[in-house]
Amino acid sequence: MRSFLFLVFFIYSANSSSAPFIKKCKGGDKKCLKEAIQKAIPILAIGQKELGIETLDPIFIKSLNASSNGLSLQFQDISGTGLKDCVVKKAKHDVSKLKLKIKLQCTVEFRGQFEMNGKLLLLPMEGKGDGRVILRKFVVSVESDLGEINCSDGQKHWTVQDYKYSYDLKDKPTIELRNVFNDNDVIGRTINEFINTSSDELVKDIGPPLFEVVLKKVVENINKFFKQVAVSDLTLDSTE
Repeated sequence: MRSFLFLVFFIYSANSSSAPFIKKCKGGDKKCLKEAIQKAIPILAIGQKELGIETLDPIFIKSLNASSNGLSLQFQDISGTGLKDCVVKKAKHDVSKLKLKIKLQCTVEFRGQFEMNGKLLLLPMEGKGDGRVILRKFVVSVESDLGEINCSDGQKHWTVQDYKYSYDLKDKPTIELRNVFNDNDVIGRTINEFINTSSDELVKDIGPPLFEVVLKKVVENINKFFKQVAVSDLTLDSTE
């Protein structure tokens, strides 16, 4: 959700003329890597226009289909805040295998418009309106595979070839859906109270589409960055 992967790559590597505020680390220096990432998160999360990097705090998502069995659930005009305050738990770069691993803990709030119809937690639901989700102490672990390509500048550049992730909720999330029962405020409040008794289960059920959209946006930004900055400007390790 996560600016997760984008923060990983940016912060680890960006000690170049394009990002002089980050010190370079050797791949095996976990302490240096963790500290560099943590320091740079709030700087890089606001975006780097000169590198074509859009802001990820707030992060904007035009539309999202979070439907599941028996439930049609659509979100529009989503904004998410909190990624700039993520805390780095672990960071590791395997130079020989071109793998980068990162674990972050974040509290992120998403707001947007929803429209739903069907059954949610076995209850019949129908309505549309404002929605809010707060993910507290959301821990995400990302393992990324890098590739190296030769670009027109005659230097090697990284590219994200693949990634996988897992996540865990360390605290109970909050879900608010206004007008969830077509203007019946009494029923709506009751339903929201019920939803929040099982909010962990609900996030695990409808959350993956959101995570996938966020990660896709993050990876697009990472590859824009890598296209602009050579590997030799990103790490103290040899690129030969």
